[in-house]
Amino acid sequence: MDIYSISGVSMLMDENAKKTILRVLLYFILAFTIYIVGKYLKFIFLPVFIAGIISYILNPLVCFIDKYVKSRTISVIILFSAFIIILVLMVIFIVPKFYEDLSELFVVVPEYIERYKRVVDNFQNYLDSSHMPMMLKDVINTNIQMIGNIIFRYFKSFNKTILNLFSQMLDIIIIPVLSFYFLKDMNYFKNKTVEILPLKYKKTIIGILKDINIVLAKFVRGQFIIALIIALMSTVGLYLLNIRYALLLGTLAGMFDVIPYFGPVIGAIPAILLAALESPSKIFSVIIVFIIIQQVESGIITPKIIGDSMELHPIVVIISLLIAGKFFGILGMLIAVPIVATLRVIFNHLYKALV
Repeated sequence: MDIYSISGVSMLMDENAKKTILRVLLYFILAFTIYIVGKYLKFIFLPVFIAGIISYILNPLVCFIDKYVKSRTISVIILFSAFIIILVLMVIFIVPKFYEDLSELFVVVPEYIERYKRVVDNFQNYLDSSHMPMMLKDVINTNIQMIGNIIFRYFKSFNKTILNLFSQMLDIIIIPVLSFYFLKDMNYFKNKTVEILPLKYKKTIIGILKDINIVLAKFVRGQFIIALIIALMSTVGLYLLNIRYALLLGTLAGMFDVIPYFGPVIGAIPAILLAALESPSKIFSVIIVFIIIQQVESGIITPKIIGDSMELHPIVVIISLLIAGKFFGILGMLIAVPIVATLRVIFNHLYKALV
């Protein structure tokens, strides 16, 4: 190999190294920016973000109505009026049962914890009186204590989460108002955004936003539909098994299902725990119901509604969920995949532009 070939290979390696370093730096800069915004501006960012997601989900419906009424404002009013009617019907027929379950659950959770402690104490007494090797007893006791701590923290965090939800009623009131104006003036916001873009980069940024919309549209709206389906299926399944708080537990299962991989497991845990404390004989039936629902979702519902629109490797998704969950909790896990998919589109465009 002559000196020119060696030099060419060296230059190519240097160029590839520069590209890799540049890509890594872009990841770190954007990740750090998201962390700062989420940590220190959460009280402003959260209601605006949720309102933006709601507007994004409902925009196709507004556009559909607008084809017939020829007024976006009237279209938004019609859509919100329909949702108000649905909300009133829910308040009349569903919310009372939901509230009853929630109120009763707050009362019985301490009772369930005490019942669990008695079961553990009885088992440990049986274990101490048995003729098992001491090493095996220690291993079992350690694992029982670990599981007990997890269950106790879970119930405690569940109560805290519900209380926090009610303590943030101002945000809950502000979100529909913001959503209304986002939907009504969406074209205004689009035009103003395009106007303030630097002329030199306008075409590139518009291309990025279009690609992000293509990636997110099917996923975000699809996940919303899937969550509703899973909530309904879970509620019906638990009701047929005569599990208490079926509506509440089914709703939680649907909400958590939007978290890839971990969501179905997290959503099933409350129902399994309550079934175990209420009647251990129901545990197996509850697990079977959630396994069937998960198989139907992964094999039929998700491929039909979403497909593989995100184009993210499972390892990337799992790592993103772990990081987001560590820093931002459940909310972070809910938005991790859309954010990573958005970053992927941005990085691809920046990478092409810079190299």
